Amino acid sequence: MCRAPLLLLVVACGARTEPLVEPAPIDAPDGCDGVDGDGDGRVDEDARSFELGPPVRVRETTDTIATGDCGRCRWARATRLLPTAGGLRAVAMIFDDSFDVPNVFARSLGPSGAPTGAWEQAFTPNVDEWMPRFTPRGSTHGEDGYLVGTVVHAERGAEQLAFGELDARGATRRDLERLDRVLDGRGGPEFLPVEAGALGVFHCSGREDVCVVHHDGARVRYDDPLGATGSELLAGSEALSSPGAATLDGRVGVAVVQQRGEGDVRLLFLWLDPEGALLRERAFELPPQAFRFRPINTVRVRAHDGAFFVSFSRLGAGEEPGEQNGLWFARFAPDGRVLERPRVHDPDRWYYGSATYLRPHPAGGYLLGGLRADVVPGERLEEVSYLSRLDPRGDVQWELTERDGLAGVDDVAVRADGRVLLMINPGLIRGEANPLDVVELRCVPEE
Repeated sequence: MCRAPLLLLVVACGARTEPLVEPAPIDAPDGCDGVDGDGDGRVDEDARSFELGPPVRVRETTDTIATGDCGRCRWARATRLLPTAGGLRAVAMIFDDSFDVPNVFARSLGPSGAPTGAWEQAFTPNVDEWMPRFTPRGSTHGEDGYLVGTVVHAERGAEQLAFGELDARGATRRDLERLDRVLDGRGGPEFLPVEAGALGVFHCSGREDVCVVHHDGARVRYDDPLGATGSELLAGSEALSSPGAATLDGRVGVAVVQQRGEGDVRLLFLWLDPEGALLRERAFELPPQAFRFRPINTVRVRAHDGAFFVSFSRLGAGEEPGEQNGLWFARFAPDGRVLERPRVHDPDRWYYGSATYLRPHPAGGYLLGGLRADVVPGERLEEVSYLSRLDPRGDVQWELTERDGLAGVDDVAVRADGRVLLMINPGLIRGEANPLDVVELRCVPEE
């Protein structure tokens, strides 16, 4: 039986300059008794001790993919576990000898992770480098389907923006459509649901700006870069991250880490209207960074608990502990207020941004997890898996690590009823076959 420690120290920095709007609290206690004690439609959402249920195998190393021989199956990586109206959809970048390059495959699962269909190629265009971004359409937990944004290869090695959709069951509703724009930045677009269709946010102008693209289901329209149409903060700066974005109360929130000049690193947050026009922007100074490996600054924006919640990781300058490391949080209101300035969480660890997931919890707050490493000068960094429950501000309520039996977690799915399921990718070694398992996180009654 695995029990989680109850608290991690959270270090805050930077004074607030605007009145704080209190976030909605997590629901009244609903412990581990299998009963919806507070009548909110969710069970046991406030339990703090957990164990992992039995693994459900969703990919064998001998699974046949497409026309391949079972003995030729290879690896699966960059997995996603998407909640759907009837269960779950497993998505993975899979390589076997049937293809010259990897591709994205998907499989339907039941509510507890048991497979209900076979693995199938998710999209016709090959996607062999960037795992698509899946943004829920309507419901936070995916019951209305997903918008899909990614990049696909164009001529002469270039990359092209692509847009697609999944239906409520997680099946492909719109195959990936190559948009008539060759990507001149890095990182795939994030498409958001707006009244007129979908609004995509992506890097452009060689990583020096942020652009938006509109897709109404039939036509595509590009706007000029934001830095050329009113953003004074984006103009003349260089991106150190791909932008993260979300929609809330008729506003689009966009966050990106930029650098202007030597050592001038800032988090930028921009408020846009549904048409992509800039309404307001703010900049927040961050500790300087000695190197520019962009995935370390992966930015995620989630619209939940009445606010835009921003998380981003920093690996800083070398292996010394300090505020150049850690995971950072910030909160913004859709009306332009700053609710929480950027603050560092756990500065003595490296958090691997590209391997970090942040999922809203229906009872309030978030589940945060991925890979991290303790920063011990002169010693080899040892990566470990972790999973934390955050309150609406980002303070840790409980945490699980590999000491609690948590290992190889690629993604977490949080269903609308509060059930939490983990995608486990044990022992992934590039070039060797590896299975995939789904495991339910189950609460344990307090003694």
